[in-house]
Amino acid sequence: MLVTRVRELVDEFPALFRLLPGLSVAEVDALAGRIGLPLPDDVRELLAVTRGIAVGPDDVYVERFDDPDDRSAYHRTVVGWPAHPWVLSSDGGRGAFLVSIHPGSGAWGPVFHSSNLTSYAVQAPSLGAYLDQWGAAARSVNVQEELDGLGLELPEGTDPWTDKEFMSVALDAIVDFRNVDTVPARVLTSAAARASADGSVAELAAGLDDAWLVVDLGGDVPARFALSLSERDEAVPTRCPGDSTVFAVRMRHPGKAVEVAARHS
Repeated sequence: MLVTRVRELVDEFPALFRLLPGLSVAEVDALAGRIGLPLPDDVRELLAVTRGIAVGPDDVYVERFDDPDDRSAYHRTVVGWPAHPWVLSSDGGRGAFLVSIHPGSGAWGPVFHSSNLTSYAVQAPSLGAYLDQWGAAARSVNVQEELDGLGLELPEGTDPWTDKEFMSVALDAIVDFRNVDTVPARVLTSAAARASADGSVAELAAGLDDAWLVVDLGGDVPARFALSLSERDEAVPTRCPGDSTVFAVRMRHPGKAVEVAARHS
């Protein structure tokens, strides 16, 4: 359960992670209204406990589950994210980490990284897995090595995460988990996608005309699909199951579809 995961993070690293206050029932209902879809039970339970997680001293990084600044609307209307996006946090630039929500059931699917408004990659298969990545990244820090490098000798029994100098260095290593190595996504023309043996790809492509490309970001290695700024003028990502890593991009000028597919496949 999501609540268990966030509580375990704080219990294991109380100086590193802090839970923000939860939402009232009325606030949770209002958030569901903003999304325009029903909230899954585990998400409602999570929001009742916490609206987000603050990371590091002075809340250097914050993952918000309630998107108070409505950045999701920007990614939905300006960036053109292909499903119903729900932004969790900024990537420090023009991009964001966001959950893809199924436009029918409201199920919360994979977490994606939308980078510089022009590319998309799967960050984690679910919100729970994304939260687990934070914990795994914290555990991966070689505490003694970092202390030795800083020339720090802390009193016995001191939690190193309470030392601001150590924390500032360790945070850089922790947050680096969000910079995943990716391979180019599998990109198919709509005709090729309809003939695919992959049921999810073929189903999505059914009924699409030749102006569409089908992009698969799934696989054992994270994949990224990128459009240059000039290509974005020709492409509008508008169709996605919402709970999968496959989506379709409609090219305003179908003649460019094959060219783009060749470059990104």
